[in-house]
Amino acid sequence: MSWNKTSVASTAPLNQIAQTFSLKQNFAGSHHLRAKTNSEGQTVIYQKHFSTTKFLAILGSAGAKATIRKQRQLANHLLSETVGKEYGSGTVDNIQLRGHAPLRGYQVEAMQAHAAVAAAVDQMGLQQSNADRDFIDRVSKMARDHVYQLPPEAMAGRRLYEAKLFIIRTIVDDGLSFHFRHQPETLKKKLSELNSLCGSLQYSPFAKSLDLTVAAGLSSLLKSDENPVIHQLETHIAMARQRRGERA
Repeated sequence: MSWNKTSVASTAPLNQIAQTFSLKQNFAGSHHLRAKTNSEGQTVIYQKHFSTTKFLAILGSAGAKATIRKQRQLANHLLSETVGKEYGSGTVDNIQLRGHAPLRGYQVEAMQAHAAVAAAVDQMGLQQSNADRDFIDRVSKMARDHVYQLPPEAMAGRRLYEAKLFIIRTIVDDGLSFHFRHQPETLKKKLSELNSLCGSLQYSPFAKSLDLTVAAGLSSLLKSDENPVIHQLETHIAMARQRRGERA
């Protein structure tokens, strides 16, 4: 007995898995992903809305429960491997150690958001900065919410870029809001310029190396009276990197 069985190769990228199972629209208890070797000898991640195994498990069969548990554990293991492949080998441990949602088969989209932000925070060196822990947690949560809203087809590279850009924008936004707190009109103008510069970053030489020096360069430029354009930003980022190198 089996209804609405859907499967995808275990080697599929996370965005393909999320699209295949339409997890955002599935609220029934049957949406846990499972994995097994199919009749052709291929390992697949799959979803069954109903099966004899699930029915027997509901009735209390220890064997059926063990089978489902084993298949879910395999699915979670395969998904974890994909996270490591797409976002870096240490990302799975980072997600678990930092109190994020467990890597569960029915949370692929949330898992991608957690992985992208954890990788971004790690690559940007935010944990090693002087930033307050509560601030890092707050920015990370906001970044996860932002990345989670990306379309299902968004690849890992885009999710990582969006996470880094969101973190940079939030850091600079907070700094400007404090610096110009007594000048509301100036603050409004500066935040508009920040949005414009962030929109231009993807076309700049820094698109592939977004880090805290980019945030420092943005903040420095926008607090000055210089023209807020990418050319000027490059100078401020170079100065920020020089200062960082001297501190190191």
